[in-house]
Amino acid sequence: MREWIKAGDRILTRGDIPQGERELMIGQLEAARGTYRKFRQEELLATTTDRDPEAVRQLFDFLYPEFRGRDFSFDLQATLTLDCFEVAKSFNHQYIGTEHLILAMLHEGCPAAPILSDLGVNKAKVHSAVEFMIERGDRPTQGFPGLTPRARTVIEHAGYAAQRLEHLQTTGEHLLLGLVLEGENIGASILESLGHSLTDVREAVLYAQFDRRRRTSS
Repeated sequence: MREWIKAGDRILTRGDIPQGERELMIGQLEAARGTYRKFRQEELLATTTDRDPEAVRQLFDFLYPEFRGRDFSFDLQATLTLDCFEVAKSFNHQYIGTEHLILAMLHEGCPAAPILSDLGVNKAKVHSAVEFMIERGDRPTQGFPGLTPRARTVIEHAGYAAQRLEHLQTTGEHLLLGLVLEGENIGASILESLGHSLTDVREAVLYAQFDRRRRTSS
């Protein structure tokens, strides 16, 4: 199917195709792309059941080509793919927003999880807050949900935070920093509703990073 799509794209570059046929071909190609994308998503997801780093990387690159080549750690790639997908499915949501990001950050293996835990933030509290603020979907999640613009901005902020701190990789800790630095999102509102100012969360992340460096160097 992928080769058929490529061949169709090449044909569309020709200038001798009648307008009616061109519009029909465009519609057929868009439908084929949707089918191929869904098939490829399911194929890649099936290879990540044991959270193999290479399989997770391939899934991440396929789902988020705009972030391909960025130095995102394995834990962040897993958070933005497997864990976010699991969270969105649990709510029957057809998108991944910042509310899903913060729940995904509480999964085991994400370095943001112990920071949130030390603040008294846990899955049960955040899950209840999400249910209170946002309705469940009325049908099961179809395919792999796309990122909302706000979630995408938070990820960009995570990358900027890693750069400013001169860290070699962007990790789950930076994702939490990105969420509080962006500030105007549902995930941040959930943290505030649980009694934590965004300044406190930011300082907790920076302290955790400082403490880790101190223990490593001693």
